[in-house]
Amino acid sequence: MQRRQAITSAVKMWQPMGAPVIPYTYEPGFPDNYKQVILDSLRFWELRTCVRFILATSADRKVVSFNHNSAGCSSYVGMVGGKQTINLAPGCMSVTIVAHEVSHVFGTLHVQSRSDRDQYVQIDTANIQKGTEHNFLKDPQGYGTLSTYGIPYELGSMQHYAEKAFAIDRNRPTIYAR
Repeated sequence: MQRRQAITSAVKMWQPMGAPVIPYTYEPGFPDNYKQVILDSLRFWELRTCVRFILATSADRKVVSFNHNSAGCSSYVGMVGGKQTINLAPGCMSVTIVAHEVSHVFGTLHVQSRSDRDQYVQIDTANIQKGTEHNFLKDPQGYGTLSTYGIPYELGSMQHYAEKAFAIDRNRPTIYAR
């Protein structure tokens, strides 16, 4: 991962540090035809990072679980312990979207949440759908210390929302590049 704002707390990082292994599973009834999308998304990260994924066993206590019975696409940021669900509604079943949600599991936040984002984008808060404002918070609370790790801001990152994300008026952006 080259471009990010991420948590720095070792408590929320997968182990072993430096080469984490993340057990994963599927919620009961997860459709077989979507499993290849999951595997391709995990492979995407394995080819680009030191992270490895293994199919969970009954001995694993910290597990990522892919859930298809969801109203949207979401994941907690960082390791939360126990079963950690990645929610994937039918419209979320693409390699890019699943890889985006898996990146949250590593501890990365949305690029538009970076503390330096105002230098690169302007957020039109008046055009954001009610109830989705949290997706545009700068330096969101509850994650402890965050770091950009000296990586430049990247508008094209899979962790950056599209210009009309959560727009009330789909003819106007919610995110304007500066």
